[in-house]
Amino acid sequence: MTKDPQPKRKPENCAFVIFGVTGDLTHRLVMPSLYNLAAENLLPEKFCVVGVARKSQSDDELRDGLMKGLREFATRPVDEDIARQLLQCVTFVEADPKEPPSFDRLREHLDSLECSQGTGGNRLFYLATPPAAFAPTARELGRTGLMKENGAWRRLVIEKPFGTDLASARALNAELLKIMEEHQIYRIDHYLGKETVQNILVLRFANGMFEPIWNRNHIDHIQITVEEKLGVGHRGGFYDATGALRDMVPNHLFQLMSLVAMEPPTRFDAHSVRSEKAEVLTAIQRPSREEALRSSVRAQYLAGRIGDEEIPDYRKTADVKPGSTTETYVALKLMIDNWRWAGVPFYLRTGKALAHKRTEVAIKFQAGTAVDVLRHGGRPPVAELPHHRHRAHGDHRASVQRQDPRTERHHRRRRDEIPLRRLFPRRSLDRLRDADLRLHDRRQYPVPARRRRRGRLAGGSAVPGRLDKRRHQRHRNL
Repeated sequence: MTKDPQPKRKPENCAFVIFGVTGDLTHRLVMPSLYNLAAENLLPEKFCVVGVARKSQSDDELRDGLMKGLREFATRPVDEDIARQLLQCVTFVEADPKEPPSFDRLREHLDSLECSQGTGGNRLFYLATPPAAFAPTARELGRTGLMKENGAWRRLVIEKPFGTDLASARALNAELLKIMEEHQIYRIDHYLGKETVQNILVLRFANGMFEPIWNRNHIDHIQITVEEKLGVGHRGGFYDATGALRDMVPNHLFQLMSLVAMEPPTRFDAHSVRSEKAEVLTAIQRPSREEALRSSVRAQYLAGRIGDEEIPDYRKTADVKPGSTTETYVALKLMIDNWRWAGVPFYLRTGKALAHKRTEVAIKFQAGTAVDVLRHGGRPPVAELPHHRHRAHGDHRASVQRQDPRTERHHRRRRDEIPLRRLFPRRSLDRLRDADLRLHDRRQYPVPARRRRRGRLAGGSAVPGRLDKRRHQRHRNL
């Protein structure tokens, strides 16, 4: 008789307050995440959601809008009963940091809900708002006493970007710490929840075959790609003031890069992992202005089509300045100055309105034998910085000229690259030389049925026809 699996531990009762409840982030990520927790029976026993926005609407109007978003963006089939049960606990409050009395009404609404719902006073405030609203909202939460922990916990979640540069990030941090304690602040990047990101730590530290060769002696270069099919859409005002570089690189792509490049932490807790990631970011080489121009590409997408959808020219998008130079595509070459990665280039690229929605980390190993060198024209393969040339899926106008000849060739997948799924569970180190390890988000790239390969070696070359029995057996075991 098998034992019942251990019951799932539910979190404490609480009220979940979403500022910017009518925005894109709430519909695409926050509510689908709450629905997934509800479907797995992982929400607290006593739980309520309070949506906050500047434009007034009724509770039913908000619930209808969130249900529509769930049907469009949920990552699993939506069970109507579960969705209705989740949305039944959603209420709406109109509040604006520019109108202090509105936050007094929010406090009264929360006090009333806690009495009726029995949430115990625990409150989680999630700022799914433009960055300019972070500090004013936090000030009002402090003024009304909503962040005081009187026997119950209070938390503030701030979604990236955290400031626009180092000075603004420090200023925001200092202001938040005047209002609340450090343990109450969660600065988050939702990309850390992606399966691709979580797979990196498993690949590196749960597989003893990789750590000995995870360094400059064996790796030629590393490519990190985050592509999006969507254009800017109705977020023109926000995006034109931010751009692809600030929107994606210092948070999403740097998170991926730091997980790939970090040293093994002493413990796998939040503080230890964060410290090792910070060491990687500190070691990034700071290029001169001329080097930065040679090692970067910035571009905008033009009008075109993605599937059946017409994408307008970025400069003709609503709320975008007609002569805007804000980039919608960026590619960078970065170097890390430490013992493990000295001389290994990291290529980061991301953009809007591209051909595919893709998250990928590609580790390119060095050529290891004379045969490998001959196969590549007498020299080991070199890294290339791709330059996407397509309309809306997409043709991009370049706003920075590239001068490095290594960045001018269009990237093509080579025949002898080996996807990650074909390296497990049994592969020798010989097969890792000149191999391309790729970590995909499996929700975007389902693994196809494995094909049988007869008479093939790792690099795609044919097995010689006359092999002695022992050598033939060795190749079969690869």
